[in-house]
Parts: sequence; structure tokens; C-alpha cells
Amino acid sequence: MCVSWASVDLSHVGLKFGDERGIDDLRAQSIEAADRSMLELIRSADAEAFFNHFRPDHNLRNVDAVTAVYVLLHVLGMARGELIDYQQWREAATDSLVSFAGMSMY
Repeated sequence: MCVSWASVDLSHVGLKFGDERGIDDLRAQSIEAADRSMLELIRSADAEAFFNHFRPDHNLRNVDAVTAVYVLLHVLGMARGELIDYQQWREAATDSLVSFAGMSMY
């Protein structure tokens, strides 16, 4: 039974978001790897590990759903999650990228 689902913006990087450099394929791949690592912590419903994921670089990827997802994991105490989809939107005009994902929590 699906208890909850969420779809949120994740990383906000590039010139539009105040970064000193834009987005190339290598940077987009690096962001995806970091996002997927973070999504695995959500999938496993590990609220503290999820929150601590952002400590080393002080949320350099500008993930704006940290508090909302942390509260969701903590309050609802979900057992597991299933990633529905992960995507990146690259905006050429501003040399920027926003990533987003959807996940079901059971």
C-alpha cells in the first residue's frame, strides 16, 4: 500500500543560481551521482543520514526540499521508498540545471 508520495525539485546549480561556472556534461553527471546518492538515503528512509548528506559541502547543490523531506521521513517513519523517476532540466540560456524526482513511500 502506498502511504505517501512526493515530487520535489532537487539540485539548483549553474549561473542562474549564483554559481561561478555553468553546466557541462561532466558536471551534470556529477550532480546526478550526488542526487542519486541522496535519493538512496530517502529510499531507505534514513532521515538522519539524509540530513547529514548535506553537511560536508553545506548543500552546495542548493537542494531546496531538504527540510520538507527530512520532516516527511522523520514524522511518518516510512519503511522504504521506490524511485519513480529522476530528471534534469538544463536551461541553455542561463547555463543552469534543476534536477527533480518523484518517489513513492511505503
